[in-house]
Amino acid sequence: MAEQRKGDGMDYCDRGHDWWVYSTAMVSGCLMVHCRACGMEGVVDDPSLNEWKRAFHAPSNPYRWEYPDRVEVADEVRDMVELGGHVTLPEYNI
Repeated sequence: MAEQRKGDGMDYCDRGHDWWVYSTAMVSGCLMVHCRACGMEGVVDDPSLNEWKRAFHAPSNPYRWEYPDRVEVADEVRDMVELGGHVTLPEYNI
């Protein structure tokens, strides 16, 4: 697992995040991802049709996201976390 440090009130990973797709956001059409190492939340905008189809089953079958350069940690996600919002994530069966 990646080393973790605190920075600006948010955790981050020294060697890069370990992003896992856990859900979709129907209204905005994005994939929702979570870093297993530090707990950071992010989104993947404009997924392909195949990416969307696979992510549709992610709530019961989360999977590692292999394209970290496409993940965005939006201000809205940071705001949600700072305001006490949370998402219940399924257990990872690895």
